[in-house]
Amino acid sequence: PINFLNSFPNTMARYPITVITRRELLAWVAAIMATSGCKKDPVDAKSPGMKVIVIGAGAAGLAAARTLKDGGAAVTVLEARDRIGGRIHTDRSLGGPVDLGAAWIHGRSGNPLTEVASELNIALKETDYEDVSVFGDGEQATAGDVQAAQAKTATLDEEVHKIAGRARVDSSAAAAYLLAMKGLSKDEREAVGWVLATRELNLADNLGRVSVKHLDQGEDLPGGDWLPVGGYDQLLRAATHGLEIRLSTVATKIVATDSGVTVHTRDGALTADHVLVTLPLGVLKAGSVTFEPELPRRKRKAIARLGMGVLNKVALKFETKFWPDSQFFGLVGDPIGRFPVLMNMHAVNGSNVLVALVAGDEARVLEERTDQHIVSEVVL
Repeated sequence: PINFLNSFPNTMARYPITVITRRELLAWVAAIMATSGCKKDPVDAKSPGMKVIVIGAGAAGLAAARTLKDGGAAVTVLEARDRIGGRIHTDRSLGGPVDLGAAWIHGRSGNPLTEVASELNIALKETDYEDVSVFGDGEQATAGDVQAAQAKTATLDEEVHKIAGRARVDSSAAAAYLLAMKGLSKDEREAVGWVLATRELNLADNLGRVSVKHLDQGEDLPGGDWLPVGGYDQLLRAATHGLEIRLSTVATKIVATDSGVTVHTRDGALTADHVLVTLPLGVLKAGSVTFEPELPRRKRKAIARLGMGVLNKVALKFETKFWPDSQFFGLVGDPIGRFPVLMNMHAVNGSNVLVALVAGDEARVLEERTDQHIVSEVVL
């Protein structure tokens, strides 16, 4: 059996992840920003003369800082890294832009990022997920084979929905799919396994950690997925203009009183009327920044209970392009089956770069390996 099936647990997941959509996440973020764990009132975006410290120069921090700055506030952004962007990280060391973090504008219709791209004259490339060449055991699968695998998976999806509806308690999506896949041949299981592995890339984790009851919760914005041809970091330009951003400045403690807030860093302390914290969940979980007074119990519980997926990318540059013009390549079977999909960057920006995608446990393993080791696994 291929790696994907081996990653399925034999038992139900005790705490399966609930999947939420981007739209729901934005609504949650807006609700969180409307509340405060400090004694001060929530920040008003239109407060001339108000001093605000924003911790974190990712997309959320920069967008908030931009709004506050335009409203007349004096804003200082503190960023621990030596760059802005957070999970937006465009690398150009291979001769062309490769987005190691966020890559797509998901849903062009009604998406504010589409308007930003238009205003900045950023070229966008539409992604065609059907434009994929699948290889296994040294041979290329036919279009009919790929369509058959997708059709078989769609049939299993219906059965999994029935299983979820009958279940009294939630379980992992992996457990439900394993139950639905009983009776399939070895070849069918391998083909379906590849389709499900591509979904794990979207979820950034193994189906064994995902709730079956909430697997397809919510809706995404319409209009397809689009790649900024010159790199995702171009979308940050409008937000950073005129902002005071202090890079390599690590916040360690936030103290709030009735008269304001003090942010302690490794380089000294700063004071302001308000502080807006946009730190990643992992940093909050690690307790790298302490709060005085302590955050409300409900927020501490939320930080402790929320989980995170992992999606890694392995970018490889070659002297010459030796592959077809498909936007994606699918890899089925061990040992390369752990990298189920490769993006063809030549189809996006003309560079001789392939980007292997890997999620979940396999992605976590890569965190502990050297670049040389990883390359040897992808390139056989």
